[in-house]
Amino acid sequence: MPRNCSVCARADADAVNVMLAAGRSARSVALGLGIADDAVLRHRRGHVPPPLSPAARAAVMRALEPFPDALAAVSDALASSRGRP
Repeated sequence: MPRNCSVCARADADAVNVMLAAGRSARSVALGLGIADDAVLRHRRGHVPPPLSPAARAAVMRALEPFPDALAAVSDALASSRGRP
């Protein structure tokens, strides 16, 4: 019987997905959130699309403009994925 994804079951799963889709390494996500590296790697392989291109990132940001809270969360995740504070 297949196991349930421990990352999908987390309350912060959406944040994990955003960070991985933005290009952060599975290891940095795991270390930052206290998750096992292997769990994040399995989650990325099975549940997260490849990192977004710069054009796709810009399109996502434009689509989120009407939703300032979501825009701030995605913007923060993208900035941290590029090593910015």
